[in-house]
Amino acid sequence: NYALLVVWGFLVAFSSYMLLADPNRVGCAFRLNCGTASTLEKLGYKKPTWYIEPYINPIENNVIPKQSRYELWGYCLGNMAATNLWQVFVINGPVRNLLRKKKPLRRLKVKL
Repeated sequence: NYALLVVWGFLVAFSSYMLLADPNRVGCAFRLNCGTASTLEKLGYKKPTWYIEPYINPIENNVIPKQSRYELWGYCLGNMAATNLWQVFVINGPVRNLLRKKKPLRRLKVKL
């Protein structure tokens, strides 16, 4: 289904942007890879022009280091690949066909 593929592609691109980009408005809206304005300035990022709710943790941010962002992104892509492979081979593929042959459903036969 092409519509689902388009939606899935958009979600992959959107989540990739949120994970890999430096602190920005989108990430801060999801409270991912962001922090208070003063903390972001201390970390070397530009001062945000939008309002950010205060963080209630001692370091006032959850900015992910670049290396860790790529590792997390790799885990996300691996998870998506594993899910798609499971769907293709087990749910809709040869494993399903094999199990249907070995253990068919017993259906109640009703005479009309």
